[in-house]
Amino acid sequence: MVGGARASDLAMAQEPRLTDMIRKELADIIGIAAEPDFVRIYRHEMAIPQYTVGHVERLRNIDASLGKHHGLFLTGNAYRGIGVNDCIENSAKLAEKIIEESF
Repeated sequence: MVGGARASDLAMAQEPRLTDMIRKELADIIGIAAEPDFVRIYRHEMAIPQYTVGHVERLRNIDASLGKHHGLFLTGNAYRGIGVNDCIENSAKLAEKIIEESF
C-alpha cells in the first residue's frame, strides 16, 4: 500500500516511478532485490476512512449516551479502528462485554 491521507500524491505517481520507489523500499526494508514477475497497480482514492479532529470526544459522547440505553451496543470501523484487525479485536471485546452484562 502506498499513499494514505498524509501522502496521497505518492499513490498517484506514474507507474515506473511508483514501481521503482516500491522496489527500492522493499530492498531497503526486507532485502528483496529480485525483479518482479509482474506488476499490477490498483488505485483507490479515498479508500480508507480517516477520523477527523474531535473523534475521541465524539466517542466519549456516544459512550455516555449508550450508557442510558441498556442492551444497545455499537461497533464497527467508524468507532475504534478502521482496519479488519481492529474490527475483529473490538468485536471480541464487545462480545465479552455483552456476555458479562447478560449474567
